[in-house]
Amino acid sequence: MGGYECQCPEGLELSWDKKTCIEVVSCADANGGCEDICEETNPGVRCDCREDYFLAEDGRSCQVRPPCYQNGGCEQYCTAVDGRSECSCRSRSVLGADMKSCHSSFCYASYDYCEHFCDLPRRLCGCKEGFAPVRSGYLCGDIDECAFPHLSGCSHSCQNTEGSYMCTCPEGMWIGSDDKTCRENSPGCGGSIFSDSDGGTLPAITGPYPVQCVWNLTAPQGQLATFRMWYLNVGVAYTCDDWGLEVWEPSAPNYTLVATQCHGVYEKYYISRGNQLLVKIHTQRDLSLSYSLFYYSTESNVFGTSECQQSISSGSNFTSPNFPAAYSPNSQCSIYISGRYRYLWLKFFYFNLEWSPDCSRDYVIVRDTHSNYNVYNQPLARLCGNQVPEPIYSSTGRFSLVFYSDSSVQTGGFYATTS
Repeated sequence: MGGYECQCPEGLELSWDKKTCIEVVSCADANGGCEDICEETNPGVRCDCREDYFLAEDGRSCQVRPPCYQNGGCEQYCTAVDGRSECSCRSRSVLGADMKSCHSSFCYASYDYCEHFCDLPRRLCGCKEGFAPVRSGYLCGDIDECAFPHLSGCSHSCQNTEGSYMCTCPEGMWIGSDDKTCRENSPGCGGSIFSDSDGGTLPAITGPYPVQCVWNLTAPQGQLATFRMWYLNVGVAYTCDDWGLEVWEPSAPNYTLVATQCHGVYEKYYISRGNQLLVKIHTQRDLSLSYSLFYYSTESNVFGTSECQQSISSGSNFTSPNFPAAYSPNSQCSIYISGRYRYLWLKFFYFNLEWSPDCSRDYVIVRDTHSNYNVYNQPLARLCGNQVPEPIYSSTGRFSLVFYSDSSVQTGGFYATTS
């Protein structure tokens, strides 16, 4: 009562304000006059634009959205980078997972830094496995698992290491496959051996059978424990279920299996990365094994840490790591080459190492090895650059080749053969 109602002539209808008459428009009629997206409304239509475009002032046409338009959707800062928007945050805040929102970081707001990492969901400093927060929570300290038997689970003794631990066994026992339980050696074999430069040989195995023998070879600090199989003979009728030889290296938190052998072998070397090797021999019955197994220590600057160690015989081809791609930086590789006669040739087909006047950056050292297993001659050659070397001759039938690379330049490496 007392009110009014606006009406429109034919062909027009009231707009949303119920006062203005507008022309009846449909998206089916010339896309409703929209340049891009047309949406039906009641009454009329509404125009819109695709991503990276925005609606012009006429309400119908579309224009390219410039970087950081409407702050690029960023909560705090937007920067135009190569025609796109890139969000960033104020000091002591971090960008969220959506790369637009910003979160205050307790890690940064409370401390200058976190020693290991910042746990953003909790907004606290976090520590790597084997470490726990100390000193107000932003530094990390090692957890001594050995002080808590339920953490280590070692059957006998425990040695704590940085960020981890290692179970150890008394003399006459060896660590089992679970890296926690100590097993007993068979009577009269195995034990701890101090492996100096003079070295020695592992004793023969006698019954009663079955036999399990584990020797822990330890070199002086700063030297490398070396185990050399000069020869190992076993009957062809025997299988790997009957017997086996394993070489292990302590590496926290577990022992690392370096090599296994259950067949005859001639001239193989294994060198530790640290100063310890563990040699295990097991046999189910008397196989009349015939072997000559040496142990000794080697100066670390002779062979380096043998991250890519090889033991090959004459007639074999070998390459630098990753060949034909560039070798890795900071490589230290040892390659042992043995022939069946008292002469041996080393020939390079391809050679390309970083050059320096004294070959002190990336280089190969080739040594002639004496018949005495742990004595090496002065280098026959120290090689670098991109010239293929002349063939190198060994009068003993044994070469030791060491490859080093630094962190500066990596090139194609080398490809060689022996005969």
